[in-house]
Amino acid sequence: MPITEEHERKPESAYSLSKLVGETMAEQYTRWDPELKIVSLRFSNVMLPQEYSTFEGWQKDPKLRYWNCWGYIGKFIGSASCMLEC
Repeated sequence: MPITEEHERKPESAYSLSKLVGETMAEQYTRWDPELKIVSLRFSNVMLPQEYSTFEGWQKDPKLRYWNCWGYIGKFIGSASCMLEC
């Protein structure tokens, strides 16, 4: 930690590999057309409001959330961010 844009990317699953492939394609498309802008929102661990009550259980054992660097995003925050203009 911290992980930056320059950090080496090492996908460990087919899902994470698919995200890296998509980002690599976007990099090449913008290389071909410098005026093209691509925004990639990679949400991880999208939580529903009814799941917020489980947060207390994570506080006692940090290893339970290590896989995701202890992060989450709320469903409504994620959807609202998709509506913003770049």
